[in-house]
Amino acid sequence: MKGCAYFLLVWSFAIALCGTAFAQSNNFMYGDVILKNRETVTGIIEWTDGQLLWTDLLQATKTNVSMLRYLSDRQLEGLRNQGGGDGLDWQFLNLWKDKLPERQPEALCQFGNIASVHITGENDAQVYYRSGSKVRVSLTSPEGESAPGITVHGSVTTRLRLSDISRVVFKSANYNNVTWKRKPLYGTVYTMNGPLTGYIRWDMTKALSSRTLYGKNGEVMAGVKFWDIKRIAKKENGATVTFNSSRTVFLQSTRDVSSASRGIVVTNAEWGRAVVDWKAFKSVVFYDPPADEVSYGYFAAPKKIYADVTSSGGRVFRGNCSFDLDEEWNFEPIEGRFNGILYQVPVFNIAAIAPAAENSSKVRLRSGKELVLAGSNDVSGRNWGIIIWLVNSRYQYIPWNEVKELRFRK
Repeated sequence: MKGCAYFLLVWSFAIALCGTAFAQSNNFMYGDVILKNRETVTGIIEWTDGQLLWTDLLQATKTNVSMLRYLSDRQLEGLRNQGGGDGLDWQFLNLWKDKLPERQPEALCQFGNIASVHITGENDAQVYYRSGSKVRVSLTSPEGESAPGITVHGSVTTRLRLSDISRVVFKSANYNNVTWKRKPLYGTVYTMNGPLTGYIRWDMTKALSSRTLYGKNGEVMAGVKFWDIKRIAKKENGATVTFNSSRTVFLQSTRDVSSASRGIVVTNAEWGRAVVDWKAFKSVVFYDPPADEVSYGYFAAPKKIYADVTSSGGRVFRGNCSFDLDEEWNFEPIEGRFNGILYQVPVFNIAAIAPAAENSSKVRLRSGKELVLAGSNDVSGRNWGIIIWLVNSRYQYIPWNEVKELRFRK
């Protein structure tokens, strides 16, 4: 178009998606959405923030921390003094009722660990784990906005408001009636902290090979389908994109290929989720997921967290553990940042945690890798402490500032 400084060029060397034959990914979430009018919509479920995969994490704020009732007045006062309880109505708590302080929304668990979600209010829900337990949550976004609805891809694509939904029941997939055919991005992201292999969400939003990577090539705004891309490597103020044909092009000046990126998400059923900042990103290589791809049946039977906790005074307590007074199951993630990457790691993949400084902790993974994580409730002075459940219905509360080390048992 004359008078325009640049125009859009879309490179695509693949066959159109509607004509491409490939097996539907078993990692797509699937289930029944039961509406308040008693109708049921069945198919692949796209959650409120675009989550599509069993390995994706549900972000929510827990609204019932019942473990607080086990603390004495002195211990509750200690939480308030350390800044871990801003927003608590302490008088209300002392009447043996619970109210959540104003903490940031956090990763609840991977969707593969959830049996169902019951919508109970405008933004409120009860999440039922496959372990049989449940938790009350708020589904508002990290910015405090109301959660949008969800989308179901079945024989047709149906968009639903949360206010119309009674519950969502997850189950093993039957794709026979699903006309929506897509392929998730998968590969290895190379970072300053080492490689991360799993399902990839580019710029926080692009999780499918049918999505387009945008960037300026000279004065031309170009778009490249991810199904055509073999590799992306950071270079100077942009990125070099290598096609499957081995052709390369340098792109810049968009969120997809610059420091303006919102983050590159990698998820894996074994080690959880990582969000890679552009400064920590080196390159990515895309390829097909393994033949034994993750499915709803892939997720192991949950266990209660069991830990050996050594206090700063040298005492050792052993038993089932309530970590930060709200994590009780081994599939729940512990999160923190390290070298430009946000890690959200299930407890079952963590061998030990030791507070290192006021706002960080040393985390040793079962692989032997060590991370110094910071910036979250779990690994900082905002941690509410540990309850160890002893024999004969006894328990021991250990404030975070008195914890020397936790060792998690498999």
